[in-house]
This record gives sequence, C-alpha cells and structure tokens, in this order.
Amino acid sequence: MSFGPRGAFVLSPGRGTSEAGAAVTMAGNYVRPAGARCAGDLNQMPPSPWEAVHAVFGLEYSMSQGKGEFRVGTSGWQYDHWAEIFYPRGLPKSRWFEHYAQHFDTVEVNNTFYHLPQESTFDHWHDKAPRDFLYTLKFSRYGSHIKRLKDPADTIGLFMERAQRLEEFLGPILVQLAPQFAVDAERLEAFLSAAPRAQRWALEFRNPSWLCDEVYAVLRRHGAALCIHDQIDRHPRMVTADWVYLRYHRPSGGKYTPAHLRRQGQYVREYLAQGLDVFAYFNNDAHGYAVGNAADLRRLVAKKD
Repeated sequence: MSFGPRGAFVLSPGRGTSEAGAAVTMAGNYVRPAGARCAGDLNQMPPSPWEAVHAVFGLEYSMSQGKGEFRVGTSGWQYDHWAEIFYPRGLPKSRWFEHYAQHFDTVEVNNTFYHLPQESTFDHWHDKAPRDFLYTLKFSRYGSHIKRLKDPADTIGLFMERAQRLEEFLGPILVQLAPQFAVDAERLEAFLSAAPRAQRWALEFRNPSWLCDEVYAVLRRHGAALCIHDQIDRHPRMVTADWVYLRYHRPSGGKYTPAHLRRQGQYVREYLAQGLDVFAYFNNDAHGYAVGNAADLRRLVAKKD
C-alpha cells in the first residue's frame, strides 16, 4: 500500500463565498434544487445537469471558478490492527499520530463521542499537530444520544471549553444523532441557536425522518452542514452551508471499489468548483481499508483530466 504526502488540495486560491442559504441535492451526476419534502422524493433527475446550479447559486458553472479546499482523512488513527499495514513495523504507538499526519491533514476524533477527554489530552493533541492540520471532533454522546439535544447551553458549553484548547487546529464538530431519535426540528433549532456560530457544525442523521425541507431550512439558517453518509440508503446529497461534510462507513464491510471512489471524486470536484470546502472521512477501519480509500480519493480529486 502506497501513500502520498499529506496536504489539502485547493483548486484555486482563496475560499469560496457561495450563498450560505443555498441548498442543492445531487443524484447521480445531476444537481437539482431542494424542493421535495423528504429524501424519497429526490430520485427524479432534472432535465439539465447544471440549470439548478444556475438557479440556486446565481452563477455560471465553471470548473475554473473553483475555490473550495479539500481535506480528507480517517475516523480515528489509533487502531491496533493498522500496525504493519499503515504503521511501519516497530514504530511505537507514541509516534503513530506523527506518521498519520505525514499522510493526511485532518482526522475525525471519535473518542470525544464516548467520553470527553481531560484538558491535558487536548493540550497534547494541540502540541502534536503539524502546521495546517485540523482535528474534527465528534460531539458528546451525552448531548446527542442521552440528552437528545436538550439543554444545549450546558452540553455545548462544556464540550467547547475543552475543544477550544486545540485553538487553530480545531476543525468542524460532528453531531451524530441516534437512529431511534425521530425528527424534531424545534429541538434542532434550539441546539444550533446555542452553538457558537463561528464554529463549523455538521449534523449526521441516522433516522430518515430528519431528511426533509424543514430540517434543511434550520441547518441553512445556522450555516450547519448536513453530513452526507451511506448508513441511510440513497441519502440525499444536500448542501446546506458553504462547506460539505462526507462520511464513508461502508455498511457492507470491506473497501470501496475504484468505480465508487471515482464517482465520489467527481462529486467532490463539483463541490469545490462551486466554492464549497469539503471535509471527507473514511470509517471502514478494518484491514486498514480507510487509509487506502482516503488516499485514493485524494488522488482522484487532485487528478487533472
């Protein structure tokens, strides 16, 4: 298995300024504006691939307009079974993060979901991070699964108190909701109203009832990204912010095929061309598949036609 050096891919200098209130969905290679109530209504293709982009963003679509930044990594890095697959033989665990950060410029931290680490852990992560590296943190399970977004001032306050110790290395925060938690747009509104607006927030819904216009409107009002993932079949590719969050779980196990990654690479390039920053994370850690798939997707996005 071979990996290139880490680095964020920028198709042209600067950050996109696409309208935060815009929302588009992608189905196949087509883009269409949001108009359906639920995910099941999003399967019909529009007559023209790019007319929805013109209507929603108010601009002419062109690859030359790309300004988005792409970051890709894995969901965690401390997997014992990655030894001698990704981590060289004999490399002590204390240097695993150093090795990881030589290949990727971001990581999604999952253990913040199960328990909130001590301040010293965040300080250690801060001191270990190379320049331009970003940690994405998974929001506390206590706030998302036990409290189910209730009392957000308390749960967000404690979490952010620790997370902010990462300073310039803090990336997005992912809030994953339980499959048993059905849609409650008012509670989501209250949660995001309590969240710091300067911080990037992404929402991963595991119950399909959340995939509707009322929820998308809440996300857009707060500049929060809908996490696009494959734990729900035919999940809509809805953009609700000026950035995009992608998660690859590979529910059936194993690694993603080259054909699938090529399609994903095209989606990413289309997002970047619209001026959208993209964060992508692979969670198929078995046999080190995540690191291989992440490296392949990065290569495909950077590849020039």
